[in-house]
Amino acid sequence: SYPALSLYGNFKSTSKSTYDVVTGGNDICGTATLTTCLGFGGGQLNTLGFGRLACAFDANDKPVANRYQCHAEPGYDGVSGVGTPAGLSVFKPLSPLAKLSVGGTVTHGKAHTFSAAASRSPFPGGKITKYVWAWGDGTTTTTTKATASHKFAKAGKRTVRVTVSDNYGTQNNGRTGTTTAKVTVK
Repeated sequence: SYPALSLYGNFKSTSKSTYDVVTGGNDICGTATLTTCLGFGGGQLNTLGFGRLACAFDANDKPVANRYQCHAEPGYDGVSGVGTPAGLSVFKPLSPLAKLSVGGTVTHGKAHTFSAAASRSPFPGGKITKYVWAWGDGTTTTTTKATASHKFAKAGKRTVRVTVSDNYGTQNNGRTGTTTAKVTVK
């Protein structure tokens, strides 16, 4: 639904998903000075009355400070953004990443703290906003933090699952990241 989220999210995760365009531009003069571009002293282009013809120069034919809007350069620029796709992988749907860390002995009848270590959103500006913990004993806990405590009532083997959601919510089509860990409750 929102291909730009996938484009920039994949770029953030793997910059090799795009080819960085570093030469060229959308300015009539290229990277040349206005004088060189016009081939005569003083240089006039945007002041000739035809509108703004040279992107890298303001309406008074003075160079603009943010010329990256008009000329390709390494990294983000106004000409090609983050570059051109290097295949279709840059548009693959992304989901938040969930990793679960279980440490120490899990003892029944005592609260044990679990940690969703290194959980992250793949999107620029994204952050994990919700954790849903399924304890493998029929109970669940929802938190906004990467840790949760749980007290198992009985001994046995359990599969603990954490599902994370990010702040993009509906833009991310409700995608979530899930991971599990096996624990033995003694």
